[in-house]
Amino acid sequence: TPKKGQPIKIMPLVAKSGAVFEVLVANLPRLLAGYGHKLYVHLVPEPWQIACLQRHDWTIEGMFPGGYAPNSVVQQWGHSLQKGDPVRKMRIKKPYFDGIMSGRKTLEVRIGYSSIKRLKAGQPLQLENGHAFGVVRIKSIRIYDTFADMLAAESWQQIVPQAESEREALRLLRKIYPDHKENLGVHVIEVQK
Repeated sequence: TPKKGQPIKIMPLVAKSGAVFEVLVANLPRLLAGYGHKLYVHLVPEPWQIACLQRHDWTIEGMFPGGYAPNSVVQQWGHSLQKGDPVRKMRIKKPYFDGIMSGRKTLEVRIGYSSIKRLKAGQPLQLENGHAFGVVRIKSIRIYDTFADMLAAESWQQIVPQAESEREALRLLRKIYPDHKENLGVHVIEVQK
């Protein structure tokens, strides 16, 4: 990275899969925010990469015919790091994403990783599943010691709408998060569209 305040060139920006490329494009701005005023990258992108860059607020800044090889057009894509607080992004499994976007699910449960602990009520949150995304607002956050404590106080139907009972909801949550993860604390993120 350059001295503070300078643009940061990401080169090369490569990934073994589309999912990994998406994670890089989504998270690099947050990870490098303190080091410069913008990020930029030179690519000869595939159409799916262009869609991914646009989804994550990157903009095309220039085209350079023959930039790195004859008969190719290199594109410069940039991302400003000076827009204030960026919208936080969270990957979410399809059934839970669909539940929140349809309004059937209003509570998202996560364990207390440091990134989850930084979430705040009132903050917009972009939920992502593959190429689908939607923005919600965090209404409130409640913290419990265990999944059992949480399910004693919260509506399991709003957490795992596809479950047929509280017991099944607990089983599904523990399938996602093993016991040692539960020890980090259980965060209930109440969202609204």
